[in-house]
Amino acid sequence: MLGRIDRGAIPAFGIQATGVHLNGLVRQADGLHVWVARRARNKALDPGKLDHIVAGGVPAGLTSAETLVKEAAEEAAIPPDLAARAREVGVLSYAMERAAAGGWRGRGV
Repeated sequence: MLGRIDRGAIPAFGIQATGVHLNGLVRQADGLHVWVARRARNKALDPGKLDHIVAGGVPAGLTSAETLVKEAAEEAAIPPDLAARAREVGVLSYAMERAAAGGWRGRGV
């Protein structure tokens, strides 16, 4: 490893970041249902919009699976044994631009 950079600075440097996103699927008698979360209205980014149940950037030193367990506990009070049962079902790549504080514009992937 050459070094580490704070996760908040990643977009300003155009560095690719990795994250985990958890969506919940529940089988019921009438079929498959999807849990959908809504962001708090006091969030700085995308207040009140629909969201994943759990999501977060993978920090240095943790795997994606470890990050998911950590974020699930922090964001949704999902017990570690339940979060560890999550299965990776796909990989999604995307790019987004947001205006950052101080006029910087970054492009995260």
